[in-house]
Amino acid sequence: MKKVIALLMISTMLAGCTEAIPDPEDVFSECPTPDWVRVDEEVTWMQGNNSTMPIVDLGNDTMLFQLDYFTYTASHTSFVFENNTVVFDNTTFESKTGHVNQNGLYISDGYGTTGSAILHFPDFSMNMTYDYVVRYRLWDGSC
Repeated sequence: MKKVIALLMISTMLAGCTEAIPDPEDVFSECPTPDWVRVDEEVTWMQGNNSTMPIVDLGNDTMLFQLDYFTYTASHTSFVFENNTVVFDNTTFESKTGHVNQNGLYISDGYGTTGSAILHFPDFSMNMTYDYVVRYRLWDGSC
């Protein structure tokens, strides 16, 4: 019975404390929202010569990474000579959603972690050119 009375007394004293908790919008309204960074570039990977897939690194080690979108188109162009004529063979793979690798975590949109992020391109068994567009922003966590 003593515990019930003590609990009743404590809950009565704490009833007005919720008014002292500030509204989150009042606390974080002064925080600047970082601008989006849009990158529209191209990388080429050539098979042979012990080459490795190009690494496209975004962000840094101290800021929170937020991905809006990442899309790419992988294309392969080859040609052969037939009867004194060049015949082109174009192959294109289009991705609507790409993935970013951040410390072993693959994300296609939303928040990642702190640390740099690497764009993930599929490994084809031929020379490829990747045209990609990525939009992201970095939060510094100062607020």
